[in-house]
Amino acid sequence: MHLFQLLAQDKKPPAISPVVFCAIGNYTLRDENSIIPESDLSFGLTVAQKKQLRSLLCACVFNTPVKPKSCVILSGIIKSSSLKLINYFLTLMSSYSIILNSPVLFSLLAGIVGLMIGSFLNVVIYRLPVMMKRDWKKECQEFLELPITDQPAETFNLAFPDSRCPSCNTEIKVYQNIPVLSYLFLRGKCANCQTSISPRYPLIEALTGILSVVVAYQLGGNIAALFALFLTWVLVALSWIDIDHQLLPDNITLPMIWLGLFLSLFNVFTDPVSSIIGAMAGYLILWSIYWLFKLLTGKEGMGYGDFKLLALFGAWLGWQYLLLIILLSSLVGAIIGTSMIIFVQRDKNIPIPFGPYLAVAGWIALLWGDKINSLYLSSVGLQ
Repeated sequence: MHLFQLLAQDKKPPAISPVVFCAIGNYTLRDENSIIPESDLSFGLTVAQKKQLRSLLCACVFNTPVKPKSCVILSGIIKSSSLKLINYFLTLMSSYSIILNSPVLFSLLAGIVGLMIGSFLNVVIYRLPVMMKRDWKKECQEFLELPITDQPAETFNLAFPDSRCPSCNTEIKVYQNIPVLSYLFLRGKCANCQTSISPRYPLIEALTGILSVVVAYQLGGNIAALFALFLTWVLVALSWIDIDHQLLPDNITLPMIWLGLFLSLFNVFTDPVSSIIGAMAGYLILWSIYWLFKLLTGKEGMGYGDFKLLALFGAWLGWQYLLLIILLSSLVGAIIGTSMIIFVQRDKNIPIPFGPYLAVAGWIALLWGDKINSLYLSSVGLQ
């Protein structure tokens, strides 16, 4: 039980502010006077009540879990706006704490946010490659001193212009852009021209929402879960871009490598040494396989983006997970690739992007890597 609980607020006439009831208990806390200055507590309470409330606020800020031994009710009419702000802040912190400490509520919130992020990822997946190709073409034309062509008449980036129907160019209204629900409500067609909308859009939204729920429920309400959610969303975008264009943009992979290295300074997922070695080893392992395969067959087995993606996982999770990720990605790739050749009659000479398989394997290692490694070590008698 936490030291602070906001029990109730009495409704008073507008001329009189609410009365706040607070439950507090015996505890010890360092430097409590540095949190709430005396000037912010001048609202008509006694000196003893002010001291108790100051301690109470400190306990709430630090979220100190203790077992109350006594309960004292502090009541007073709020005469200053500062206490209203404190009261609102404490209520907000209490709600935030309830969500983080409840796996169901935190997972539900993550799923809702994931659906909205999935809608944005649809924009990233479509627009980012277009933006990159236009930049590459412009740079080539400038280098060759050729006229600049194929430049958009309006601003074109991840924020502008607003989403539009690709068939009739009608701007999609806000209520027509609700993740998954709008697609179902419109029956998969444009509200203006009735052209069919690809089911891929709600699929990505639903997939992002489901993966977000799994991450939140598996890791719980902590800082690691928040960054794991962010990594999950990035992997969804990278996978679909690689499927469409066989491209893993440096604009995404390189910043994520640096973010993984930065997080290791705080031991969020791994320690700095494991992170640095993981980033280096992740890149060099696939780079070596690439050149060995090219020397033996004369063909390119994978792209440089794959090297950077494995380096990303090495930076985030540490070198200890690289072998697991490589084995899992190879297994998933072999199963899906063989199935596509047998059942879909896909030409075996057409390259299949390796990035999505790496992303799936890395995501599995992120959530269950410890259990899989422990299970393997136990099965071979090393643990």
